[in-house]
Amino acid sequence: MLVSRSGGTITITTIPPAKFTMTLDTSTLTTYWGTTAYLYVWTDEDVKPLGSWPGKKMTYEASSKSFTCDIPAEYIGKKLNFIVHNNTGWQTSNKVMNPVKAEQTYKGNADLGLN
Repeated sequence: MLVSRSGGTITITTIPPAKFTMTLDTSTLTTYWGTTAYLYVWTDEDVKPLGSWPGKKMTYEASSKSFTCDIPAEYIGKKLNFIVHNNTGWQTSNKVMNPVKAEQTYKGNADLGLN
């Protein structure tokens, strides 16, 4: 993308990644999920932007009881299928996201159907 202002041109070669956040919204979820979660993502063409199973380990933020993971910039604006799991039996059903902005936050019970 080229941006021109006052006769100067700036070339922006990379777009920041989108940040995916999952927040555990009950104490029960925190007890069962613990502090480990993975984000497994695939496209309808079976491309796996975060790698094959189990996907990418998410970063746990204890103060907010949330897990975060970056989605590569080239997938912003594209439909992505995903599962969040802890690799020991707890996982969401197959879900769909379309990362069209800098951050997308999913609440445990409300958005992901976690139990």
